[in-house]
Amino acid sequence: DTGAISSAVHSRSGVWSPDGKYFAIGGVNGSDKPVIVYSWENGQLNFLDEYTLTSCWNCQSISWSPDGKYLAASPYTGSTALIIFKFDGSKLSLIRSVLDVESPGFTSAESFDWSADGKYLFVGFKTDSENWTSGILKVFSINNDSAEELKYLEKSLSGGAATVNVHPNLPIVATMSNGTPQVQFWQFDDTGREKLTEIEGCNKWTGSKSLRRASWSSDGRYVSLVGLSTVAGDGSACWVYEFSNGTLTERARFNHGSNLLDTSWHPSGKYLLISGNDDGGGINVKVLKFDGNNLTNITDCEIDVGTSYSAKWHPSGNYLGLLSLEDTLIKCYKFENESVSLAGTYNHG
Repeated sequence: DTGAISSAVHSRSGVWSPDGKYFAIGGVNGSDKPVIVYSWENGQLNFLDEYTLTSCWNCQSISWSPDGKYLAASPYTGSTALIIFKFDGSKLSLIRSVLDVESPGFTSAESFDWSADGKYLFVGFKTDSENWTSGILKVFSINNDSAEELKYLEKSLSGGAATVNVHPNLPIVATMSNGTPQVQFWQFDDTGREKLTEIEGCNKWTGSKSLRRASWSSDGRYVSLVGLSTVAGDGSACWVYEFSNGTLTERARFNHGSNLLDTSWHPSGKYLLISGNDDGGGINVKVLKFDGNNLTNITDCEIDVGTSYSAKWHPSGNYLGLLSLEDTLIKCYKFENESVSLAGTYNHG
C-alpha cells in the first residue's frame, strides 16, 4: 500500500480537510510551492493541485476552513506573509495575498485558525525577524470569496505568536507566545461591529516555557501544548490543561527529551499525537493515552521517521498523517487497537 508522488521538497506543515477527503501540505526549502493538495481515497493519497510562488523557501502553517471551502497558508518569501485560497474539490484559486509592504516589519504569519462558522480567520504575525519579541493578532473576514482585514480588531502580542487556536465550541481565541504573558484568551463578539476583548484573570505563564504548537480537544475541555527544549530547567514536554471559565488547570505532562513541534487530539479525546525531534531513543512520533489525569506513551505506536514538524489525526481517528523532514516523505499510518501500521508512503521531494 505504498505510492510515490513527486511534488515538493521538505514540508513543515500538513493538515487534513474537515471531511477527511483531502490532505494539504506546505512546501519548504526553496520549492516555490507553498501549498500542495492531495485527495485521500481508499487509504491512498493522490496529487490534485499546487500553487507556485516565486522565492518561497518555507511554509510555517496551513489550515482548512471548517467547511473545507478555503485554505490558508503562511509562506516565507520576504514579501508575502499570508495567502488564502478558495478550494472547489480539485483546484486552488487565490483570493487574498497579504504582503509585508501592507504591514511593514511582518516577517511571517506564524499560526492561524478559523472561527467555527468559517467567517473569520485569526492570524498571529511575528513582527521581529531576529527574535521572538513582538507580534500582532489580526482578524480577516471571509465573505463572498474575498478576505478583508478588520484592522480595528488588531491586538499586540508579546513574544511573537507561536500558535493561535480557536475554541471548537465557544467564540474564544487562545494566543500563545514566548514572551510575557505567554498565554492570552480573547473573547470574540460578531454581533454588530466585531469586538475582540481579552479575558482577564486566566492563568498566564511568564516566559517559563518555549511553546511551539497547541491543540484543543474536540469538546473544548482540554488544550494540549508542546514546546522546545531550549528553556533551562523546563525541558521539552507535552502539557494538557483543562479550560474552564477562562482559567487553565494543569492535568498532565509528558516529557519527550527533545524538541516537540506539533500536537493533535484524537476525535475521541482519549489520545494525543505528538511529533518532533529524536527523543534520544530514536523515536520522533508518539501516541499518548489520556485518562483525564495522566499521559501514557503507547509503545506500539512509537514511530521513527526522522524529524517530524507535523503529525495530524485523520478526522475519522482511524489514520494519522505525518511529515518527515529528513527523508522528504508523507507517511500515513492506520491506527487500530492502540497500535499503528504503515498504510502509505509518499515522496514529496
